[in-house]
Amino acid sequence: MATCIEKLECPDCGSPQGIQTYLNVDSALDMKWYSSFCHSACWENKGDPYSGKMAPQVHVKSASDIREEIECIRNCIIFKPRSSYRGIPSSFYRSWGCRLLHSEFDGKTPYAIGFPVSDYGELSGVP
Repeated sequence: MATCIEKLECPDCGSPQGIQTYLNVDSALDMKWYSSFCHSACWENKGDPYSGKMAPQVHVKSASDIREEIECIRNCIIFKPRSSYRGIPSSFYRSWGCRLLHSEFDGKTPYAIGFPVSDYGELSGVP
């Protein structure tokens, strides 16, 4: 499993956030390592971006963390626009089960639409 942890400037092509760095985990072998890839002009592997440097701390959500987050979002109201929104008919948002997410600071101000993400038919997250 690989998790993108940071975006860096590519020293070769100069793209400001062209390099994506990944934490790779193989639980069967109990191994972790870092890799990176330039998703800009270079379009190539860049190896371990932290070779000889301190890597950032990474928190990978556990299955229980993900379930707790999904349950929290399921308690949010369903997003029901009166007419099409961004060119998408309002009935689509309802059928997808999109939720209206509120600010974590005041708990009232709408700030995003949560689109359910499925993984083989089961809800696995909401970006």
